Amino acid sequence: FIDKVLSAGDMLYIPRGWIYFAENTQDATSCHVHLSTNQHHTWADYLAVVLPRAVDMAVQDEEFRKTLPLGWTSYMGFQHIGNGNDERRKNFTKKALDMLERLVAKGFVPLDAAADEFAIDHLR
Repeated sequence: FIDKVLSAGDMLYIPRGWIYFAENTQDATSCHVHLSTNQHHTWADYLAVVLPRAVDMAVQDEEFRKTLPLGWTSYMGFQHIGNGNDERRKNFTKKALDMLERLVAKGFVPLDAAADEFAIDHLR
């Protein structure tokens, strides 16, 4: 947490990803300029390209085509977060994480193809 008062002409560098709040402490006009670089050039942006491709590839594996448990929405979702002791919820969570690991283990994560797509989209 940084609590800093700047004077006229001062500049403060805030690293990318830091959440901040700026306010004027005087009854005067103030100009707050935000300059950001590398927009949409984060791991989250890259994974947003990788993961849909990985899921498309994963349908080759029978395990990914299996039906979700009957009634799974009766114990999963925000309304059920407090039900941490529910065995069905624990089992579902474990299975979902296992399936994510399976994506990687089976080679269904097309890192290079996604990198090419990401690069092309960001060169435009």
